[in-house]
Amino acid sequence: MSELEALVRGGQVSFSKLIFEHYADSDLTPSELLAYLFLSEFVQEQSGEPDLRQLAARAKMRTADFSTMLSNLSSKGAIAIRTSKAADGRLHDVYDVTPLLQKCIELEGDDVNAAQTPVQQRPSTSRQIFGQIETEFGRPLSPIEQQTIRAWLRDDHYNPELITLALREAVLNQAYSLKYMDRILINWEKNHLTTAEAVKQAQHRLDSL
Repeated sequence: MSELEALVRGGQVSFSKLIFEHYADSDLTPSELLAYLFLSEFVQEQSGEPDLRQLAARAKMRTADFSTMLSNLSSKGAIAIRTSKAADGRLHDVYDVTPLLQKCIELEGDDVNAAQTPVQQRPSTSRQIFGQIETEFGRPLSPIEQQTIRAWLRDDHYNPELITLALREAVLNQAYSLKYMDRILINWEKNHLTTAEAVKQAQHRLDSL
């Protein structure tokens, strides 16, 4: 059998291009993405509960590490793990890999809405803020820090300009941490300062006293 015949008989698995296009916008680590891809391949090819030892071996991971990656993927909303009862009455885990795809579709929608802007202004909002903070902090952000910033935008609905102002306050006070920025943002929210303009006006009033 030729190598080409072996390749054809080996079959093919498809992965959405959106996963790769928006990986940089996600809070997944390389190991978590690798575990996701191997799990996704299993879901496409087979049914039932996967043998985690087999998947871990194929991904060149220890079983415990692979299990940790799956747990991380679940907590980050990239996969869903549900318990199902088999025909013999036994319970087993069923893995749903579609949540990450849904997130990528939402990010793609954001990109489409920004399609009218100049190319140099098209990076996602989160990526722009990452760059600003990394520049001011003088170091790369950790995955947990990136997740915190995404939560500011997605869950707390903080205005990006407000986050930039909080960054400026942190730098002026030589407090290079997201915890300090978070306290600033919470304080502004308590005082109903939800826009950059409102913050600037409040600061101007204080300066005038």
